[in-house]
Amino acid sequence: MKTIICFVLLSLILCTAQAQPIKRSAPWLKQHNAVQSPKSVNINYIRFSNSISGPFTSPAAISVHDTFFIKMDVTPLGNVDVEYFLDLNENGVIDSLEYSIHFMSYTDNSVAPPIDLDITQGVIISYEKPDQVPSMQLIAEASDDTMTSYGILIFQNPSASFTLSGFVYNKDGGVIPGAMVWVKDSLTIFGDVTDTAGYYSLSVNAGSYRIEIGDFTGTFSRRETTMTITGDTTQDFYLSPLNSYIRGYVRDENQNPIPNVYIWVEQGGEAQTDSNGMYKIMLQPGSGRFGIESNGLLPRYMIPEEHQYSIGENDSIVDNPISNFTCYSTNSTITGLVKEEGNIPVHIYSVGGWVEQLRSSTFALTDASGNFVLPVRDSSVALTYGVWIVDWDDEHPIPSGMYPDTSYWNILPGAGINFNIISAETSAEDKFTGNDIPPSPIWEYFNFNNPWDSLGTVILANNRLMIRCDSEIDVSGVGVVTRKPYSLNNLEYQIDIDHSEMIEDMIKIVLSDKKVSWNDPNGLENSLQLFREKDGLGYRWRFVKSENNNFSTFWTSSSGEGNKIVFRFDDPDTLTLKIDDNIVYKNSWGRHISMAYFYLIQINSEPNTPTATYFDNFFVGVPMVTDVRDMGGLIPAAFKLEQNYPNPFNPATDIRYQISDISYVILKVYDILGREAITLVDEAKQPGNYKVTWNASALGGLPSGVYYYRIIVTDVNTGAVVAKSIRKAVLVK
Repeated sequence: MKTIICFVLLSLILCTAQAQPIKRSAPWLKQHNAVQSPKSVNINYIRFSNSISGPFTSPAAISVHDTFFIKMDVTPLGNVDVEYFLDLNENGVIDSLEYSIHFMSYTDNSVAPPIDLDITQGVIISYEKPDQVPSMQLIAEASDDTMTSYGILIFQNPSASFTLSGFVYNKDGGVIPGAMVWVKDSLTIFGDVTDTAGYYSLSVNAGSYRIEIGDFTGTFSRRETTMTITGDTTQDFYLSPLNSYIRGYVRDENQNPIPNVYIWVEQGGEAQTDSNGMYKIMLQPGSGRFGIESNGLLPRYMIPEEHQYSIGENDSIVDNPISNFTCYSTNSTITGLVKEEGNIPVHIYSVGGWVEQLRSSTFALTDASGNFVLPVRDSSVALTYGVWIVDWDDEHPIPSGMYPDTSYWNILPGAGINFNIISAETSAEDKFTGNDIPPSPIWEYFNFNNPWDSLGTVILANNRLMIRCDSEIDVSGVGVVTRKPYSLNNLEYQIDIDHSEMIEDMIKIVLSDKKVSWNDPNGLENSLQLFREKDGLGYRWRFVKSENNNFSTFWTSSSGEGNKIVFRFDDPDTLTLKIDDNIVYKNSWGRHISMAYFYLIQINSEPNTPTATYFDNFFVGVPMVTDVRDMGGLIPAAFKLEQNYPNPFNPATDIRYQISDISYVILKVYDILGREAITLVDEAKQPGNYKVTWNASALGGLPSGVYYYRIIVTDVNTGAVVAKSIRKAVLVK
């Protein structure tokens, strides 16, 4: 098997549990261990498409953002090994100039990854989903002992207005073929690979970009810079050969060498151990993490925890506790079953385990029936494991809108455990009732940089949740996160905030499809985050979206006023954010997450004095109000407010109204004493017929009785009242 060195330039996403290995931003660009084939395969072609329905061709050109599908003919129920080469000179032939960057074995009618999507015996259709790849041409070599077929796959960047091009040079002389040039703005990232002459060319639009340059071989230092593109641009780059390295050994618990395993480093590069278990990996000066690829260890050995390093220019780390790894051999198992809603699963899942005493992890895939066998170590010293459903490499995701019902701790080798993948929750409520006691069991603690001392607190105080973060090192955060996720399908999330004591702190309200407890929420790959933060203008609100680790701002306020926060998600793709019943954002949001864990976090910086933030009245459930515009029929000739139906009602009723011009509409409900019960509408409306569904059971419900709903319609330009009306509704329980 060939040694493959893959340099990954993109920002890294850190996994939350200490047991988890690093998640690369381009995990496809690395070698996978081959499965031994029966060597009875007849392979006549290998073709590609960006759709399972084809057409399958070779060469095939697809977008760098596409999933690509592979189609091959093989001996029925046979295996075929496919190696992908970077075709630097783009001549369609594998020669001495090419780099091997990926290896995979496919099995006809396999239900385990890589899955065969074609049930016909003798035909394999599978797929690969690169996270991010540069623009490049690949040659796929599909082979067995007697036959070899080739296919060509071309990744293409989207077209743009201008061209950024140039050469990448070695500072010591010559060009660097196989260098990667990445261009990144706030939303997208794309790149190109230099050819045999060291030349690259990228289509870009006008704008400001971060440029990152590195190489596939991992022998050159990477470089970062920023550029503003206003037209066709020529820019050359120079990279220096790396002169710092780590050299160490990988051994088992008896000091026996473990050969042929790969070492990764987060700043790019890989190395393979030799027959003595020794490796050497070149890297650039700085600090980071490195560890051992799991493919070469499991199921014989546990995966040791990654190590931290700090290295200077022309420096080395050699044969010491930082560079050396001990991999404990496995001699037992933990077994179990993963179901989906209590049934045999239709997906493959990855089950991970962590043993604190050995600082090592393990994982296994489920079979077609959901069974898994997790290789672990047993010893005379009692070893206990934490076990949970994981998705370290995005290859075995949990279905959208679902989550595992549990995780396990203190599990002994030989035990049997089960998981059930279930749909996200649809309702929750917490009034935070209590004093000097922890929050209710629907929450668990959140913190990063361990801000716990006499002034760092998460506790119920006088029937509210008090969060106070004291930072002793740099920036710290403390708060809570829900133990379960909640659906984002036609539901509302609500929370009240008292931030009157804040001086320098930041509030973060986060909705993310991942639950973490010990990391900065900025590391959440996909989320919605509402900040209350201080800048040169004082406190302000900022609402942002992170998608695939790219952050974009939806809205920023002019002040930090407001205490009642409402997120509302309506089909098919509408997100409304209200602060104190005022709509501050209402637009599409891409539905990039289908469920959310809800975070309440305070962040503080050393040496700021900690101050308390209070939260109250948490609610997730059916929206109190559903405002629908009837697009059919003619534009109304005049204003009208109709009687609600049904009336009396329990628990919901519809209120219809119509407006003839663009107007600002306020529709509120009052109890019999004239106290405001709820705001149903508070926003500008286009002319049309509207129906508002008022759900009186939300937020704990309203008591039976007589209520009045009043509408005021004003001119959007002058503010003058155009119309107003009031009607009576009766709630009977």
